Amino acid sequence: MSAGDPDAIRVLHVDDEPNAADLAATVLEREREDLEVSTATSASEGLDRLAESTAATGVAIDCIVSDYDMPGMDGLEFLEAVREEHPNVPFVLFTGRGSEEIASEAIGAGVTEYLPKGTDSSQYELLAHRITNAVETRRAERRSAEQARVSTVVREITQSVVRAATREGIEQAVCDRFVDTEPYRFAWIGEPDDETSEIVPQAHAGAGEGYLDEITVTTDDAATGKGPGGRTARTREVEVTADIRTDSAFEPWREAAERRGYRSSAAVPIVHEGTLYAVLMVYADRPGAFDATERTMLAELGETIGHAIHAVETRGRLREQYRELFEQAPVMYAITGNEGDEPIVEDCNERFCETLGYSREAVVGRPLAEFYTDESAADLLDGGYERALAAEFVSEEREFVARDGSVVETLLRAVPRVNEAGAVVGTLTLFVDITERKRAEEVLEQAQAMETAMDGMALLDADGKYVYANDAHAAIYGYDDPGAFVGESWRVCYADEEVARFEAHVLDALEADGAWRGEATGKRRDGSSFPQDVSLTALEDGGTVCVVRDITGRKTRERELQRRNDRLRTIVENVPLVLFAFNAEGTFTLSEGRGLEQLDLEPGEVVGESVFDVYAGTSLVEDARRAIDGEAIHTTVEIDERFFETWLQPVADDGNGGTQTIGVAVDVTERRERERERERYRTVIETVDDAVYVLDNEGRFEFVNEAFSALTGYDASAVLGESVELIEDEATSRRFEVLVEEMVSTGTTETTVEYEIETASGEWIPCEDHLGLRLDDGAFQGITGVLRDTTERERRERTLEALYQRTREMMHAESPADVCETTTETADAVLDHSLTGIWLHDDEGPALRPVACSERVDEVFDDLPTYTPDSPGLSWDVFESGTGRVYDDLAAEPTINPETPARSEIVLPLGRHGVMNISSTTENTFEQSDVALARLLATTVEAALDRAERETVLRDRQRRLEQQNERLDEFADTVSHDLRNPLSVADGRLALLREDVDSEHVEPIDQALDRMDTLIEDALTLAKQGLLVSDPEPVALGTVTEAALSTVGNPPADVALADDLPTVRADRERLQTLLENLLRNAVDHGGSDTTVTVGVLDDEGFYVADDGPGIPVAERSDAFEYGFSTDEDGTGIGLAIVKNIAEAHGWAISVHEAASGGARFEIRTEPSGEPHWPSPRRSARSPH
Repeated sequence: MSAGDPDAIRVLHVDDEPNAADLAATVLEREREDLEVSTATSASEGLDRLAESTAATGVAIDCIVSDYDMPGMDGLEFLEAVREEHPNVPFVLFTGRGSEEIASEAIGAGVTEYLPKGTDSSQYELLAHRITNAVETRRAERRSAEQARVSTVVREITQSVVRAATREGIEQAVCDRFVDTEPYRFAWIGEPDDETSEIVPQAHAGAGEGYLDEITVTTDDAATGKGPGGRTARTREVEVTADIRTDSAFEPWREAAERRGYRSSAAVPIVHEGTLYAVLMVYADRPGAFDATERTMLAELGETIGHAIHAVETRGRLREQYRELFEQAPVMYAITGNEGDEPIVEDCNERFCETLGYSREAVVGRPLAEFYTDESAADLLDGGYERALAAEFVSEEREFVARDGSVVETLLRAVPRVNEAGAVVGTLTLFVDITERKRAEEVLEQAQAMETAMDGMALLDADGKYVYANDAHAAIYGYDDPGAFVGESWRVCYADEEVARFEAHVLDALEADGAWRGEATGKRRDGSSFPQDVSLTALEDGGTVCVVRDITGRKTRERELQRRNDRLRTIVENVPLVLFAFNAEGTFTLSEGRGLEQLDLEPGEVVGESVFDVYAGTSLVEDARRAIDGEAIHTTVEIDERFFETWLQPVADDGNGGTQTIGVAVDVTERRERERERERYRTVIETVDDAVYVLDNEGRFEFVNEAFSALTGYDASAVLGESVELIEDEATSRRFEVLVEEMVSTGTTETTVEYEIETASGEWIPCEDHLGLRLDDGAFQGITGVLRDTTERERRERTLEALYQRTREMMHAESPADVCETTTETADAVLDHSLTGIWLHDDEGPALRPVACSERVDEVFDDLPTYTPDSPGLSWDVFESGTGRVYDDLAAEPTINPETPARSEIVLPLGRHGVMNISSTTENTFEQSDVALARLLATTVEAALDRAERETVLRDRQRRLEQQNERLDEFADTVSHDLRNPLSVADGRLALLREDVDSEHVEPIDQALDRMDTLIEDALTLAKQGLLVSDPEPVALGTVTEAALSTVGNPPADVALADDLPTVRADRERLQTLLENLLRNAVDHGGSDTTVTVGVLDDEGFYVADDGPGIPVAERSDAFEYGFSTDEDGTGIGLAIVKNIAEAHGWAISVHEAASGGARFEIRTEPSGEPHWPSPRRSARSPH
């Protein structure tokens, strides 16, 4: 790729080793032809090169590649310096002294890519790939930003063009918007002149003073037509000059352009549907400003501008056509202006002048009111004109006085007239001559007197078309304006079926009789139908007077009355009631209703008989006498073991001059049974301990038991009839509404929810509510609920949660003493046991020594004792037996110190660690829940003590190893940078040598370099393994073995895993490395047919055995030493790594002979060493 190619990727490689930098540059340019690599041997030189490149060529470096470890300024400091001036240039850290710490720091500092150096030439292929990706990503981001900029320009220009009202305004707005945005300096629009072949400037903007006076642009083949403007005029395409300084076609205008800072230009055709309106010329302040994307957008913009110019010119033509139509309109038309709140005629058409008999000159400029009658002028000035200006749709009648004195009746339509700014400046007014229609109204007034009771009136001519309709007629049919009917046929008011009926029957009757009256079905404007009374009267001239009344209300009342009668009949025939009546003598005059079936009577069967005979022996006899005497009765009557709720109402007149009694009886036998059952249920509910309530379907209390009153503090009398919101907040009420809707829709009848209720004292109590729906044939009738106070349960849950949180603290305690201190604090703060102490076992004693106690222990007890086998007590007995004890009355225990203030106690073992004592100064203090929580705490403490012991041992060992790890890290850095960099250069040069010459020495050199690389790699691996591990975690040994097997390049033929492989606490990644090296060792020494077995040791550990040649006894002591190998090609690193990882975990590793004769590596995971027991101490809050 040639130098200066815009598609080339310019790379600056900074490395303090010149050989490495030169090699990288050579290989990178061979890898990709589009890479141009320059080098620098220090960060300061790199900064100078970066500045020089930009200043000299105007083209910045595309990507920087830098080493990390350099004198004076390292790679990250170099990155920070670069970012100050060039925040977006891609930066690749390519270093041989890499580490996770450096990688993390580099990413945090904003490095684009981090790539460790390798030793073979493939590293440069990867580096080239990373460079290309980074640069292409950056270029894509720049292109995206450029597209956004251009889109913004196009959008703003489009908005300005849409608002412009003239071609001149459009062209000037386009130029103004362009120069408001970088990198555009100047823009102008010119129109091609066919006669002179010149592009004549019409509008311009920007830094171009005098430029258009100095230049000439033509559309012909002359030199002035070969630039972008002339080419665009001929091709109708966007033409670009990428660099004004070098483009020969721009020669006629170059000097003038350069003086004004123009560096590139574009010419845009302004076209619409093949017509070239103009050419837009835009100039930018940098070369190459108009890329392909921008050219496409400019082409679309040119079409948009062309469309806008076409539109404004079209509007101009339409205005001329409108003027012609205005003049020839068959109605009177006037345009008014507003002067002092009075309309002045600014223009009018010929029909206006002809109708009034004036010339246009005599009308224009005069107030409109001067042409009105006095009454119409008053209407105009008294609000009519204001309504028109306010954009109300004005439709009113006005009377003009013509020049000859005659009155011209008109119907006016007026709308506001606005200027280009949108301000109201007058009205557009149309007048329709209705003089003839007014005469028709006079005739209609006579017809109206004939039917004064009808609402709507209209006059039809001989053809059945409306001449007049009043407001009521229009309203009946859904019209606001009666004038809408004039000229229309009466058929618009009826559906096709009704029109056919009128034509077949009504019109003939009207012609024969001169009048017709009847009912019909009318059709409103919206298509709906309605019943009507219609009265038609024929006139002598063939016309018809039509009077219409909407009878919808009357029909509705008739239907409602019929529905009521039907409902009453349905009730009497279907509801189990008895409807009856008897006169003053007690004789039945009516006996109806389905309820008679319960009495084995038929409807009407007892009519004519005496109520005193038919129902003799029942309470109805006495009730009937009282009703005959004029008393209204409501009672329940028992007849034939059935119960009827009965109403008796005396009526003063029975129609025959006497009195009668009307009665209604409803069979309520089943309801009484339900009431009895409800009463029995109520008795049961009142005896239960839980709060029970019943709500109706509107959420009001129908029933609560005594337990409910006890829970809430409300008496039943204060609750019944009240809304459930009495005890619930608004959010809970809304929640219940949604819940009930879901239950009804899903068919769920019961559920349990938890929420808080508010008592009469204002206290909020957490409750559990087991509620059920009350349904009747699937319809929701209410809720039955059982409330239970969950305060104690939630307290227990909070206690368990707090205990869990304290448990997490214990499991992270650093020492047994810290565990004990946290325990006593937990017993006091969480379990409310303020007299708690921990005794730990001392093997040297042996003895149980106090380690921690709660704060109150010091106030209650003297010095805490030490328990030994020689002075046994309750605590020693529990420790030896391993069984916890609860003592409700210590005074009854023979071995207790009688002077102790403790009266009851819980003593719990902590495994081999010691005991925990919880005491109280009163007898029978501890309930079953207290004991259960204490046992749970003791179990947790035992586990925490186990962990603290292990952590103590590991921390001691870790401190011993940290110093050695630091030395190993220092060694790794030295090997990585000082050895691998020269090796990398040698390997790269060898690759280039292989391409240039064919020598028998190349291959041995290559093999030697590979051997050196392997040795360095293994040494680095061994050093980086270190002697410490990260936080171990439970790891399934079988799972990690399978993962290790998948990463071994040449795995054993078979690997047998024991079924009972344990879970071990380890650093998963380090354990996998250990297993990988053992599997690889088996194959290296036993071949690919080797079988490996992974099994479990009897004493806390596992083994890895193979069936290979094994390791001789004499060599086993050296097997794990660095450099030991029985294979001449081996490095002796693998087993050294295995030993390092095992010891970093605190494990012991040894090698033995397997049953098959191969090697068996045994790893024991049980930590060694004894825990350190601190002296007894007290916490800020202590027990006993």
